[in-house]
Amino acid sequence: MKAEKYLLDYMMSRSISVEQVESDTGINIRELSDGKKDLMAEEFLQLCVYLGVRPEDIQT
Repeated sequence: MKAEKYLLDYMMSRSISVEQVESDTGINIRELSDGKKDLMAEEFLQLCVYLGVRPEDIQT
């Protein structure tokens, strides 16, 4: 599983609003969910911090 999918699934399972994450982080989550974009390392780490997910716990 790609890191993007893991984070999207994590958000959905906890009813975290895509709009709120986009507003708070400036990361276009819709492009990730459409598969139009891969996360850059900085965005990945920013989302992990925002969501409270340890990057090393994500198994891809």
